[in-house]
Order: sequence, then C-alpha cells, then structure tokens
Amino acid sequence: MGKRLNTGYQLDVSNADDEKFLRRLLFNDNNGIAARGQSTLSHDNFGKYTKDEDFMKSLRLFVMEPSLESFKAFEQGWNKTAEKFGARKNRLLVNRVAAACTLEVSTTVDPAKFDQVFYWLSGQKIISLPPESEIPGWYAKNIFLMKTLKDVFGDELYAHKTDDFYLSQFVWMMYENVSNPFSLKKQIIKYGAPGTGNISASNLRHR
Repeated sequence: MGKRLNTGYQLDVSNADDEKFLRRLLFNDNNGIAARGQSTLSHDNFGKYTKDEDFMKSLRLFVMEPSLESFKAFEQGWNKTAEKFGARKNRLLVNRVAAACTLEVSTTVDPAKFDQVFYWLSGQKIISLPPESEIPGWYAKNIFLMKTLKDVFGDELYAHKTDDFYLSQFVWMMYENVSNPFSLKKQIIKYGAPGTGNISASNLRHR
C-alpha cells in the first residue's frame, strides 16, 4: 500500500478494497502482526476515524514513509482524533499499526513488555544503550534494538537463514522467556556482546 500511496493514490474507506485494508490495519482483532488484546476501536469510531481528514492524512504519511517523525505525527493525529470523538487513545493500537507498516520495529507492541526485554538485554550487558534522551519512547527504542539485532544476525540475513520479519518476532520470543525464566526450554538467549555472534536462537536454525 505504501508504494501505491507514493504514486499519489488516496485511501478511500468507501472503496471496498481500501475499507478491507483499513479494517485489517486499524480494527480487526488480529492484523497479521499482533492481536489487539484489550485495546479496541469500536465500529462507530472506526467509521469516524477513517472519515476524518486529519487522521487519514497522518495515517497516509506514516504508511508512505515510516519514520520516527511520521510515527510521532501519526500518534499525535490518533490522540487528537480520539479526543475529538471522546474515544480512548489506545497506545497499543497505534503501535500495532506501526508494526504492520515497517520492519524497523518489532511485533512487541506493548511498551511495558518491550521495555522488559530492552532493559534486560542492557542489564545483561548484551547491548549498550545510548543516552535515554536519544531513544525516547517505544518507536525509537525499537529502531535501536532492531538495528542491533540485524547487525548481530548479519551473516544469517546474508545467507537467507533468517529474515527481517522473523527478527521482528524474535523480540517477542525473548519476552516470553525473560518473563518466565523457569521455562527456558527454547534456549533463545546466549550471552555475548553485539557483533561477537553470541546472541542466537535455536529456533532460527531449526525453523
């Protein structure tokens, strides 16, 4: 869809194909990336959001060119639209849209769960974090961590033994193990500094 929008195409919820795309991206329980959990957008608000010019503009810009700047604009557009219609702001839904639009972020859309992995990796000296001011918020932290993972798994990516989408899911796999250390039967984490090849996943080699 991003490529089509970059040619000047305009999303129109009255178009059946566009309406299907928008429902999957914003409304359906599972958009192919992550389930929405307890966060919901009502059918009524889905209709209002997708007919709101400012909201759709911020969404189009993000889908066309996902970046920290366009994500902030989309998040702000979502929050303003929510206030306009008296709806919940739903950070998880905003993050879920982002994860569906770019592989620069992981599929772990819950900020608290993502942070648990992010700071665990830092605490174990597996990654070295820049100053907090340089990675403000879920999206910026994701960009940093995904870049680190792609550097670590550079050889596997080059040899097509894994891909960017699988690495985006790898963060969730780490969360499941970090949050329940007594069930580390998958042996996902091996300790080591980035670049040494010591971070690996048995799942990556045997998927």
